Amino acid sequence: MPVGLSEIEARQRLARDGPNELPISKPRTRRRLLRDVVAEPMFLLLVACGAIYMLLGDLHEALMLLGFVFVVMAITFFQQQCTECSLTWG
Repeated sequence: MPVGLSEIEARQRLARDGPNELPISKPRTRRRLLRDVVAEPMFLLLVACGAIYMLLGDLHEALMLLGFVFVVMAITFFQQQCTECSLTWG
């Protein structure tokens, strides 16, 4: 008992649907990577919290929070950049 498609059916499906491949996407530029990291809702929320701390007059807390947020943003950007390189060199 044969398993799978027959040769004729496989050729028909290939002609109708095309090859079974994922489309090739262009790698994201550094500018786009940075924009995507900065636009993360959690980062935006934490930056807004830092701004609120500043408005309330707690400069020490604001600078500490913003410092940690920007360090995490930098790490995230670096990791995303490494991931893009890994995907393009595949």
